[in-house]
Amino acid sequence: MKKLTIYVRYIAKKGYGEKFLKEVIENSILEKIRKEEGCIRYDYFISLENRDEILLLESWENENFQKEHMKQDHMKNLKLIKDKYILDTRVEKI
Repeated sequence: MKKLTIYVRYIAKKGYGEKFLKEVIENSILEKIRKEEGCIRYDYFISLENRDEILLLESWENENFQKEHMKQDHMKNLKLIKDKYILDTRVEKI
């Protein structure tokens, strides 16, 4: 299987983009994801023009690793945080 790269564009509720990222980091979710088998990259970026627009760039050794990633307990916690702060999510797989 070949490497999988995913771009995820989040639009947070007004004024909550940085709060979303802060909570993800404080709950060690980012750290846990980066330690998962097959994870090459998992990085968030905030737009300079709109602080509530966030880009997630994630890369996996292959699609199977990314599928296993979605089953992890910390991903349930991430979903709860997203439900609090995020209005819209768009995903593009390469």
